[in-house]
Amino acid sequence: MNEIALAALALIWWRLGRAGETSGQAQQLSASVEQLEFQLQQSNAAKLDEMRATVDEKLHRTLEPRLSESFAHVAQRLEQVYKGLGEMQALWPPGSVTSSIC
Repeated sequence: MNEIALAALALIWWRLGRAGETSGQAQQLSASVEQLEFQLQQSNAAKLDEMRATVDEKLHRTLEPRLSESFAHVAQRLEQVYKGLGEMQALWPPGSVTSSIC
């Protein structure tokens, strides 16, 4: 649609520039140009929205698994830290650390 519309716009502008055009014909051609320009804008906006949706979908499809994997790794590490702290607490009798510090 865009190539056809651009060609039509070029033809219309060429016709507007020709010598001997009447005022009525020029106004009619100008209205046609405005209509084609509006159609081009609408077409471009629709294509842009489609492109945004595609990019959003691909981004979501790529990021969701990566984020899930990262959070799983963080959860594993926190679990290991928690287990390590539990093991350290089991090695020292209660109050032994605080009594040597004070």
